[in-house]
Amino acid sequence: MNSPNTTDVVFLLSNWYSGATLFALILNESPDLICNGETFPFGLVGEKEYTCSCGNILSECGFYTSVAAGMKDGDGGWEKDIFRTLPRFSKSNYINRILNGFLMFPRFRDQVIRSNPVWRKKMKEFVERHEEFMRRSTTYSAKSIYVDGTKNIRRAEILSQYGNYNSKVIHLVRDARGFCNSWSKNRGVDLITGLQAAIKCWNDYRNDSIRRLPNHSGEAR
Repeated sequence: MNSPNTTDVVFLLSNWYSGATLFALILNESPDLICNGETFPFGLVGEKEYTCSCGNILSECGFYTSVAAGMKDGDGGWEKDIFRTLPRFSKSNYINRILNGFLMFPRFRDQVIRSNPVWRKKMKEFVERHEEFMRRSTTYSAKSIYVDGTKNIRRAEILSQYGNYNSKVIHLVRDARGFCNSWSKNRGVDLITGLQAAIKCWNDYRNDSIRRLPNHSGEAR
């Protein structure tokens, strides 16, 4: 049995064009699982506010108004450093890309974050607020397991490493031929011309997800 402060979380990892949206909808029909799909918009600054699947913008959606209440700023808007898929360590997008990417060795990157008081504080706050979001999501929906469908490997890595979770991973892998065909169609690239790039995209995501997450629990095909 979990302690009251522990959340059961499943990270759904999947490359583009692999059926993750449909799979998330199916998972959400389970009486035990809540799956919000992408969950957080990639950006709000200078953009029209994201619309929830219920048809309302997030600030008027009953679910987000209740569950994400702790992600609001002092003016009632979404807190831009928190209400996002990954933590925002700096105003510099270059620094954020480094700390949220794979450009540095993982242990060195983590040591750099821990050694910087500002970045360490931002990481702690981000993880705590998102842990609260997931816990409130399961309570709101009367379900026991939260499925993070953002498909972001770095997010799963951060929350698994720093959060207080019982976590598992579902790795949804579409067959390479179907993926390459969808990749070329969606990008308007001739399959023969773009085949090498499509194969690289398929391989890179699969290998990164397996390598980065130690509790990788198998693949669903």
